[in-house]
Amino acid sequence: MAVAVLITNERARDALSHVRSARFSMEWGSGKTHSLIVGLLADLDRVQGRHELESLVAQAKGHLPVVLMSAKVAPRSDAAFQALAYLTWLIGQEVYIAPDAAAIGRMVFARQAKAEEALIASATIEDGKIVVWSCEPRRYAVDASEIPALVKLSSAGLADFAVSDTGSRIHWNSGDVDLDLTGIRVHADPDVRRQHQVERRREAVQYAGAIRAFREERGLKQTDIHGLSERQVRRLEEGETLPHSSTLSKLSAAHGMSIEDYLQELAKRSTRRLSGSRSRKARPTRRRAAKR
Repeated sequence: MAVAVLITNERARDALSHVRSARFSMEWGSGKTHSLIVGLLADLDRVQGRHELESLVAQAKGHLPVVLMSAKVAPRSDAAFQALAYLTWLIGQEVYIAPDAAAIGRMVFARQAKAEEALIASATIEDGKIVVWSCEPRRYAVDASEIPALVKLSSAGLADFAVSDTGSRIHWNSGDVDLDLTGIRVHADPDVRRQHQVERRREAVQYAGAIRAFREERGLKQTDIHGLSERQVRRLEEGETLPHSSTLSKLSAAHGMSIEDYLQELAKRSTRRLSGSRSRKARPTRRRAAKR
């Protein structure tokens, strides 16, 4: 199903001609089916261009995302910057300036997939920071030095990246690094970081019981895992840490298994433990109901 996009004029339609699955209109209509308002950043230098955009934004009453496509053209007049400030005030947030039509295409695709919060519209490197706009659109900025996979990249290597066609990831050629929006948000958004830490802790605890149970079934001691100290194994089995790939390799070798087979065994035990935990929580409720 095509995504309805409000545009300011025919110039915007021509600039977006290669965007798939979009239905462009210059009239507000019912407003219920529209998903975006898109204009050209260069049009802010024109009185008519400013009027066209401000009129659509005012009619939307702040309910639609506003995107200005730059095509690497910056506004030149004071009136253009004043108009940009006015638009920011109208919508109550920073106006997203998309670098090209491909970014608009990702926003359209995200609305088809109902994944605006999960997909990336565009990304830039600014003074050592990765600045990413989601397809909502929302801005996230994080120091590249805070992301371990990117720390060793040179300035040239950091700048050598591409956003996938669907916006599912950013790929750096140097080091063959991939990051999705969640990976960016974990570092840029304190709320997401806290949620991620809770999820990792829950996952670590779930793994912990399975690792311990399987080791004991095989008759292995914590000191029998070659390459891991007793303290390291104890921390894994107490849910303090999640096993990395190198740790999994040592654990699986101690059990005489491949990593794939070892992980399958852990998954079985994790599922059984989770099911057993739910059953134990449910029983007291049933007994209380019987007494009534």
